[in-house]
Amino acid sequence: MNYFIYYLLLSSVFNLYLNAQSSTFDFAKSLPNPKSTPKNWILDKSGILESTTSLVKLNQIIIDLEKETSIEIAIVILPSIGDLVPKNLATEIFNLWGIGKANKNNGIIILHVLDQRRIEIETGYEIEGILPDVICKRLLEEKAIPYFKVGAFSTVFESLLI
Repeated sequence: MNYFIYYLLLSSVFNLYLNAQSSTFDFAKSLPNPKSTPKNWILDKSGILESTTSLVKLNQIIIDLEKETSIEIAIVILPSIGDLVPKNLATEIFNLWGIGKANKNNGIIILHVLDQRRIEIETGYEIEGILPDVICKRLLEEKAIPYFKVGAFSTVFESLLI
């Protein structure tokens, strides 16, 4: 009898996990890839960069970094993702959009979800040696959060790229 209960519980948890994965994938798939527009690496669904010159400046920084290093960087800013997990969404977007050179796996995505007040940095395998999770966390704490506190959203992304 106990095995049956454990099986039902495990089965339920697994189904919840699959549904969450599926909805994360579907959400990521619904987002337009900014790379389809020349010289654009930023998807800003919130509009916080649209009203400033930062969008052009950030795209140029990303383009210059790619020319110098071949590293591809995408920035995604979303007002909300419902109850999805930002880290999982960043990974899905990273994989769907193919950020980074295929033979080098040298991409970086920065995902900012406004209503959850979360920012995630996801990196390709080649970048993990240079930019491990602990460094990403420190970058966010030391460079991003102080600018978030004063509402300087565009400066957040510039500080992470420079």
